[in-house]
Amino acid sequence: MKAWCAISVGNDRQYGGNQGYDDVPASLYRYDSNVANHKRIQAGDLLIVRERKFALGIATVVKVSHQPGSKTYQSCPSCSSRDIKQRKTLSPPWRCSGCGLEFSQPNQASERVELYEALYGETYVSLSKNIAVSTLKSIMPRPNDQHSIEEIDLSKLEGLLEQVHPLGMEVVRRAAMAQRLTPEAADEDDSPSGYVPSSADQSDKVLRSIRARRGQGRFRKALIRRYGNRCMVTGCEILDLLEAAHIVPYKTLSEHHPTNGLLLRSDIHTLFDLHLMVIDPETLKVSFDPKVRSAGYDKYQGSCVAVGKHEPSKVALRARLKAIREITTGSQSVGLQIAPSLA
Repeated sequence: MKAWCAISVGNDRQYGGNQGYDDVPASLYRYDSNVANHKRIQAGDLLIVRERKFALGIATVVKVSHQPGSKTYQSCPSCSSRDIKQRKTLSPPWRCSGCGLEFSQPNQASERVELYEALYGETYVSLSKNIAVSTLKSIMPRPNDQHSIEEIDLSKLEGLLEQVHPLGMEVVRRAAMAQRLTPEAADEDDSPSGYVPSSADQSDKVLRSIRARRGQGRFRKALIRRYGNRCMVTGCEILDLLEAAHIVPYKTLSEHHPTNGLLLRSDIHTLFDLHLMVIDPETLKVSFDPKVRSAGYDKYQGSCVAVGKHEPSKVALRARLKAIREITTGSQSVGLQIAPSLA
């Protein structure tokens, strides 16, 4: 999975004499075969759509379609350069950056191209202009102001969204999970000769990963004191398998409060994070997505979270369920759905 940033400013997009594209930022992005990176966007990738100064929204590319067509390009009447700009306050309005000519109307010519559409339908989540384009540029491996489609470093994007836009981060998680659940993904092998064991000692790295996932700090200890040494869904009492799960994804230390946490077995924690298991805020009953029930989780369907004398925050559970409903509207198109009993 890759992440891309694509500029969408309607007919004001004039790169290379381009007259612009009829984009619909909340549902599809249009481009053609003359656009850099046009072949690299694939179904399952993430796409951040931006204007000139701010990010507009983030979505998962559900489908990329293309067909032969034509595109009208504009050029300088003198030197035929496409490096021309229309000025809004000066007369004549057009100026060529190549030869310096100022003119009233550019030459126009049609060119055969492949016309592309990246469709993302209802996976789009608005970013509410919380992210400046300058910030996006800082997490691009190869920023280029002349390219309307640019690659974004996915790991840095995750870190950014965790800080400034949790709902946007949920789009990333959902896209990643959809790829993991694709049957073909399990058969892929990028190594031409299969698995080759590393001679490096990876044990410390593995242990650090486990500790980070488990939540080895005060938060996990507080949850163990609050709920006991058992998974709140399965009843598993193997302490090494129990992880501290946040109900509302944490951004500040306040989200580490034990009422915003659940103690879950590692696999249940993963299903919870991927929204394949949800908890009713009022009854505390759990509901699993149908795609995972047959894998051994049906026996927990409809059971209540074991809380003892203490309950998790219902405010946090309601906020989480509301967010899931918002981001999973129309999510069947990318292989996800909210558990039916809570839809």
